[in-house]
Amino acid sequence: MYQQEKAGSSPNSISYRNRRGDRITRDQNERITAYRYSDHDEFYSFEYEKDGSVTSIDRSDGWHWRRVDSGWVVKNYWDSWSVREEDSGSVMVDDSGIHTTGAGGDQLALPE
Repeated sequence: MYQQEKAGSSPNSISYRNRRGDRITRDQNERITAYRYSDHDEFYSFEYEKDGSVTSIDRSDGWHWRRVDSGWVVKNYWDSWSVREEDSGSVMVDDSGIHTTGAGGDQLALPE
């Protein structure tokens, strides 16, 4: 099902590729800590709250997403903007990629 690889950054993490060839790294708690889509050069890294919800996303080309009380703040080299929680919904990452549950999730400019 998945091609498992040796993780390079931590002895307690595991890296593998899904059926599409995306590279995924999970930590000892089985949370996805890094994701690279097979058709993108950039990779995404994730931080989580104790409850397992995503609190920040960093992309290797300088984009940053941070969870704040009212929703998300998105920053890149040229601009920054905020997206209300009502618009973005929840942000999740699984073996098939990054997903949002809100109708306005596209405002986050995440690959879905």
